Amino acid sequence: MGAEHMRLACADLVQACRQMDKRNLSLSLNWIKNEFAHIRTKLEVVVQMERKIMRLESKHKK
Repeated sequence: MGAEHMRLACADLVQACRQMDKRNLSLSLNWIKNEFAHIRTKLEVVVQMERKIMRLESKHKK
């Protein structure tokens, strides 16, 4: 799903904060935002698939 990339981006953000590095902080935040967008898109696909499965199951029961 991309959770490993998100974990790495968050670790990068923590490191930038500890080092008080504004440039890396900004880069890390952008990385996190990008990873979040990718994960959200993937989760939306999973939710759509689940809804289709539920519709098919309910039609099959009738």
